[in-house]
Amino acid sequence: MERKILDIGRQRFSVTVELVSPEPGTSQAQGISLQGVGTLDLPPGLEREYRFSVYAYHEGTALVRVNLTSQETGEFMNIEVKFDFFAAESLATIKLEAACRQVARHKIAVANPLMQPARFTGSASLPFFRFSPETLEVPPRSEKTMEIIYRPLEEGEGDAEVMLKSPELGTYPYTLNWRATPAGFERALVLKAPLGGSVVENFKFLHYAKETVKYKAKVEAAPGQKGPGSDFFLESSEVTATGATGEPVPTELGVKFQPSVPSASAAVNPVEHDAGRMPGAARDQRAWGW
Repeated sequence: MERKILDIGRQRFSVTVELVSPEPGTSQAQGISLQGVGTLDLPPGLEREYRFSVYAYHEGTALVRVNLTSQETGEFMNIEVKFDFFAAESLATIKLEAACRQVARHKIAVANPLMQPARFTGSASLPFFRFSPETLEVPPRSEKTMEIIYRPLEEGEGDAEVMLKSPELGTYPYTLNWRATPAGFERALVLKAPLGGSVVENFKFLHYAKETVKYKAKVEAAPGQKGPGSDFFLESSEVTATGATGEPVPTELGVKFQPSVPSASAAVNPVEHDAGRMPGAARDQRAWGW
């Protein structure tokens, strides 16, 4: 902020900058910082600007008083300035990329300049982003880090908004530019049975989505398939996974192997029953049998 002063004789002013509103000592006042030099020299017949800065952690208003007192004559002048503080725009753009069901991470440094502890809570506009820890307390005059964890469940790309919110220090918004690539194969499921016999093993996958989902599974040819995929059968073509409330939900499908040749392979592919996609399940798992 700048204020202009005109005088005809050289003078030196003592300057103080004080907060009038919010009332000093209140919690609202602790979120406002004032900075300005303590003196102003004014040559004869010239105009000079006095600059001071105001920093606010929250949206709102403030009234600041600038007091200028001549060190020679004791004459003084008081000027009051009103400030309006608006919500911060995005502080940075963070890029994150991961294959479906895999994890990408990004750390954000969180500083607390106050003389009291500050608490931060993270939130995101899309469900496949979360913070670790969800809530962080930063001691006075210190710094810690929070981690953004990205685990996509469907292919795609786009932008999202994440925020760190603190009752003491306000809101810190960030833009996330994210990209989710196709999931790869899960760990191979090995089944062994003699010719003319059969064996059943469970194909296991984790369900990450928060919603309950009914999956419809099928057996299809695996890349570079060896032997007939028709030697594999599903005990049930559908399985229902309840919504994950924190930890992923283990889900199983029975796979039967009845060999007609000494060696065979196939891929088990569970997909979401209604949408034809698979949020939160393994896209493919190879089944080998001999």
